[in-house]
Amino acid sequence: MKQLNRREFLRLSSLGFGSAVVLNVLGGCAGFQSDRNFDTNAKFTHGVASGDPLSNKLIVWTRAVPSSGELATITVQLALDKEFKKPVYEKGLLSTNADRDFTLKFDVINLEPDTTYYYRFLSKDNISPVGRSRTLPVGKVDAIKLLTVSCSYYSAGYFNVYKEASKVENVNAALHLGDYIYEYGPGIYADEDAMTMKRVMQPAKEILNLDDYRQRYAQTRSDSDCQSFHAAHPLIAIWDDHEVTNDTWNAGAENHSVDEGVFSERRLAALQAYAEWMPIRPSVDKDITSIQRNFEFGDLVNLSLVDTRLDKREQQLSYSAFTDKQSGAFDGKGFYEALNKKERVLIGKEQLEKIAHNFSKSSAWQVLGQQVLMGKMHLPAPIVTQQISNADYGKLVYKAQSDTETLTKQEKEVLNAPSIPYNLDAWDGYPAERKRVLKLAKEKGVNLVVLAGDTHNAWMNYLYLGEDKVGVEFACASVTSPGLEKYVSTTEEDEAGTVQAIPSLKYCNLVNRGYMTVSFTPLEVKAEWSFVDTVKSEKYEVLNERSHRVQLTINK
Repeated sequence: MKQLNRREFLRLSSLGFGSAVVLNVLGGCAGFQSDRNFDTNAKFTHGVASGDPLSNKLIVWTRAVPSSGELATITVQLALDKEFKKPVYEKGLLSTNADRDFTLKFDVINLEPDTTYYYRFLSKDNISPVGRSRTLPVGKVDAIKLLTVSCSYYSAGYFNVYKEASKVENVNAALHLGDYIYEYGPGIYADEDAMTMKRVMQPAKEILNLDDYRQRYAQTRSDSDCQSFHAAHPLIAIWDDHEVTNDTWNAGAENHSVDEGVFSERRLAALQAYAEWMPIRPSVDKDITSIQRNFEFGDLVNLSLVDTRLDKREQQLSYSAFTDKQSGAFDGKGFYEALNKKERVLIGKEQLEKIAHNFSKSSAWQVLGQQVLMGKMHLPAPIVTQQISNADYGKLVYKAQSDTETLTKQEKEVLNAPSIPYNLDAWDGYPAERKRVLKLAKEKGVNLVVLAGDTHNAWMNYLYLGEDKVGVEFACASVTSPGLEKYVSTTEEDEAGTVQAIPSLKYCNLVNRGYMTVSFTPLEVKAEWSFVDTVKSEKYEVLNERSHRVQLTINK
């Protein structure tokens, strides 16, 4: 690769904001190729990160804020050991400025497959923390471990889950399945303890513009446990809604009003900040569809990232739109006609074609990494519409079994009500699209594993096409955001009752925050959920008694 002088580098960097600078890494360990020329002394204020690993490439990231001036000039180093006694490459004359919020992202190429690399950044007098990353394997692979997290709201609690996740060994890649930040202002959602924990959101308002989003990312990444998590594992990330605003669809959001400006401009600002602060390869601020990426872990796992949020999603349905305001009567016929329209779109034709193409690859396991629950999660309508609590409904069922004759007419109506989707923001709100994906999986004969976040709770769901089981879904709990326990009294008995109430559901944890690992071999997939007892204190315990593991064999 031609060595660029500083003027050429700055010119090329300015051509594509948000895109990564490419570094050519020479094979072997013949020593550093030094090219240092520090104009300024920069501080590495937010740690380091790596992401989007391929068999020969890695994105490495940092934030370098100059002590004076507007330009930070830094050097990146790679080595095969954390002490940097086995150096691989050094490249200097790299710079960042306020136009990129002083973030710096490089695509390091010509690396060796399935290799652990250590990386760091240097300025005039400062050295960044050391990060550890890993390239993807090629060819025959015996085992792969993925770690998954989601929903990391800074003001809802401490990042104890990140701290524990950073300790997990032998991870090929960590997945963040969305809601890396939250857009809310004070007093809106789950921040009642923020002042006590000294985690009041910055800026102290709902974020709307580029400066706002940048500041929220900066606050999140200032957390030492968050930095440890990023330094420990290469990240494969995809957004959900709160990186922009709550319940986003392709042209708007529940938490966006006319007086907050043009939605497309807000989304652009949000995605620009996401592109700057996340260690991802594509320039998602210019092309939303570039978030839809594919990662091949040799012949064992093919991971496709699917965007269910910003690309083609139609606006969510709501039960209130089909409920008469005066009588409270629910128009079930009208609701189901709207829900089951074949034209109703969540991911769209182009993504379906990409999924079909990826399903054709000869991997033992086909994995979809995406945001929202795909499993069919239907509950009795009176519970979904909050006419009755979970606990009271359970008592009513017990009464029907033990003392049927004393049931009132109203109680019988409650018990005879149909089951309906509990979350219309998930795939349950777009059943035609779910059917298309599962039909593809069945036609291709793949071993399908779907990974999900979003709900703040842990789930395992079988995926059915009619009577045929065509896949399994593993959903991770949140890092901090509260689950169902915040809204209803939830016990282990309630969890067991929920599993009994939903035929395809085999496991859930409705109380605890945590992370999930999913391990693959040529014959088996194993999901393991790990939890902490609190995120409201920096002193916490790992809940070994609440951990859960399932192991499934390959279908063919």
